Amino acid sequence: MKLTLDSSATIAQIKKEFHESYPFLKLEFYSKSHDAYKVSPAKFIVHDETTQLKNLAKEGFTSGSLDIGGSVTVKQFESAAEELYGIHIQVLRKSGHSWLATTVTDNLTLEEQNQKGESSTEEHEPEDKMDYREQD
Repeated sequence: MKLTLDSSATIAQIKKEFHESYPFLKLEFYSKSHDAYKVSPAKFIVHDETTQLKNLAKEGFTSGSLDIGGSVTVKQFESAAEELYGIHIQVLRKSGHSWLATTVTDNLTLEEQNQKGESSTEEHEPEDKMDYREQD
């Protein structure tokens, strides 16, 4: 599976395409890079979702693609975006009602991350319904 990158595509379009493949993951775009297993400072988030990729990528960027198959790790995906196109991306995973940067688990695949996100949003019913309060 490939994520198509076109210089005229907006951040919103890329986020939407990625999110359709991995509904419990999302992308954030940054103006500066981050190291593997580290979180990007919030001050570098690109908030304007109408920003086109050509304004974030290496000079001369016209188009390309990134592998987003289930066996690709977060680290591989983020590194490929950086090295091939100069695009600074961070994957976030759904955790209950919040989004967490996957920094500690960058070695997990996109599919594994998506599954973790899905399981974090499920309501879990306790298996043991025994009442353990003292009874007279």
